[in-house]
Amino acid sequence: MGQNSSPNTGILTTELVYDLVETSATNPTICTNCVFTFDITATFLASQSTDLDGEGEDITFSYALGTNAYGASTLFYGSNSSGWVDFIVDGEERIDLAGTVHAAPVTFDGTNFSYAQNFVDYYYTTQ
Repeated sequence: MGQNSSPNTGILTTELVYDLVETSATNPTICTNCVFTFDITATFLASQSTDLDGEGEDITFSYALGTNAYGASTLFYGSNSSGWVDFIVDGEERIDLAGTVHAAPVTFDGTNFSYAQNFVDYYYTTQ
C-alpha cells in the first residue's frame, strides 16, 4: 500500500455532539488553589452526531479554575478521586500548520469565567 501524500486538513469526518449539564461545587477542598469547581454530565446526542467509529458515549468529568504551580490562571480537568491536571493554561501557545501562533486565554473577573482553546488541524498519511 502506498502513502496518501496530500494533506487532509479541514475535512471533518467525525463530529460528536453532547448536551452538557453542570453542577457547581462550592468551596473546593481537593483543588486547594482553585476558585471554583464544577462537574459536567455530558449526554451523547447520537442523532445529531457523525460518529463513524462509534466513539460517542455519555461521560462525566470535572473542571476547576485556579492557578497552577507557576501562578498562571488555569482550567484544570479531573475529579476528586483522580486529582487535577492542567487542561488549559492562560497564555499557552500552539502553532498551526500555517505557522500562526494561537494563545489560549483563561480569565475570571470575580463573576464571569471564560476560556478559549484552539486546536491544530494536523494532516495524516495512510499506508
